[in-house]
Amino acid sequence: MEQYIEFSVEKAVLRGILHWPESKAGSGGAAGAPAIILCHGFCGTKVGLHRIFVKAARTFAQAGYAVLRFDFSGCGDSDGEHVDTTLDRQVREARHAVETVAALPGIDPKRITLLGLSQGGCVAALAAPSLPFLEGVVLWAPVARAWNDITGILGRELTERALRNGWADFNGYAIGSAYLESLRKPDPVEAIRHVAVPLLVIHGTGDQEISWENTCKYHVSRKVTGLGHLTDTILVTGADHTFSSHEWEQLVFTRTLAWLSGETRSRHGECEASRRAVIL
Repeated sequence: MEQYIEFSVEKAVLRGILHWPESKAGSGGAAGAPAIILCHGFCGTKVGLHRIFVKAARTFAQAGYAVLRFDFSGCGDSDGEHVDTTLDRQVREARHAVETVAALPGIDPKRITLLGLSQGGCVAALAAPSLPFLEGVVLWAPVARAWNDITGILGRELTERALRNGWADFNGYAIGSAYLESLRKPDPVEAIRHVAVPLLVIHGTGDQEISWENTCKYHVSRKVTGLGHLTDTILVTGADHTFSSHEWEQLVFTRTLAWLSGETRSRHGECEASRRAVIL
């Protein structure tokens, strides 16, 4: 079952779709269903390119998970204007989305996973320290260096124009100077390095937008702090930034589900830089 849902954060109404499990398999029985909250990326929506979030949510729901995909403020169907969005605001919105789902009847609040793609991965990593009850965090092709990664996509000229004029147009999206300034300080790698929760990072080696090498930063930093045993990295050979082929999508969905179930979690997983990445 797919249910329309909305919730308010700082006077803005955020809108999304909550996918309920299609069977009781893996749903946690009387304790309620485990849940996954999906965070879309930069200039994205809850649908995602090639409908990746729709397909992911339906796949996960068939496996017994309740799944929320929602639009950040200024995106998709939610209130607000894109020019007003900031990274720290999206972190607060993601945290509120998790808390909203955790409070719903039929949800097991101890079995909630936060999953983000691209900038959504950065948001998930930044939100994780304030959500100690999370069962896991999953990052798909995550941003690791917010300023460098996003301005690298925008280009120097557009970035400077937005900072100078207050905003600039990027493919029809108004990029505000406040948003750009919000990218300077947050460090998602540092934010999640001490969070003792299982972490899965999946990245395509053919990603031309956000380098797969950024994924290593997450894994290596957690290894240094003694959390390498709670961290798994999967590199998908040739896959682009949003895993835009049926084969790549299915691989990402399947491996994510296997990891969530505990089937493929490694006690010694490391990044390819340490010669122990899972490369598919």
